[in-house]
Amino acid sequence: MHIFVCIKQALDWNASTKDFRIEPTTHQVAVSFARYRIDQFDEIALEVALQYRDRQGGEVRALTVGPAEADDVLRHAYAMKANHATLVESTDKDVSTAELLAAGVRHYGDGIVLCGRTSSDNGTGQTGPALAEFLGVPFVANVVHIEGGENEWLCRCETPDGYEVLKLSSPFVASVTNADTNMPRVPAMKDVMLAHLAKIETLAAATLCPSPGAAFAPRTRVLRRYVPVTSRACQRMEGTPQEQARALAQYIRTVLTRA
Repeated sequence: MHIFVCIKQALDWNASTKDFRIEPTTHQVAVSFARYRIDQFDEIALEVALQYRDRQGGEVRALTVGPAEADDVLRHAYAMKANHATLVESTDKDVSTAELLAAGVRHYGDGIVLCGRTSSDNGTGQTGPALAEFLGVPFVANVVHIEGGENEWLCRCETPDGYEVLKLSSPFVASVTNADTNMPRVPAMKDVMLAHLAKIETLAAATLCPSPGAAFAPRTRVLRRYVPVTSRACQRMEGTPQEQARALAQYIRTVLTRA
């Protein structure tokens, strides 16, 4: 059984806020000493796939889209003990990432596909549903655990009211969310060193998907990205409870009038 895990490269969220700024011309995030790592939600999806592999067998293939230097996240996947890693090499930002991921999955054959429920940078959560659309398979959201195999999979999903278990057959795409049971493992130093020596398989995007669909090309552009200016102030309400309530109501009316 093949389990594909879609991962991406993202800014390290542990970067110091003192180094963080927004470029006024490009509206892109700029960090003085930028560090990149695997997206935290994709890392959780990889952990769920590895847990299933360790219990019931199969092979886990990490898959990412990006330039040649994006192979660092694939080496992290190797360090976590993924069986295979593939880079769909592309520098064209006008091509749908989900379409290239779908082409990569089809290149290797059928299997289930896991991805993070959202991205830690843009937070749109569109890759999973779009990927399912390209592959023409069902989509399951907020999965925290998978069981079964072949044509009878059990996906435990988080809901506003608790958890539900869905039974479905492969292939399908699932977005994975965090839970106490799927905290990503920390690779041992030996595995990190071996991962840096591993050979990363590369697929050229132009060969894999020669005519990408224009319908799924990005149609949005950033007009402005900025860090909001906030201020904090405290005010003590004096007097009796009734006087405090009147003062609070008056303060709220003043704030709403200014807004």
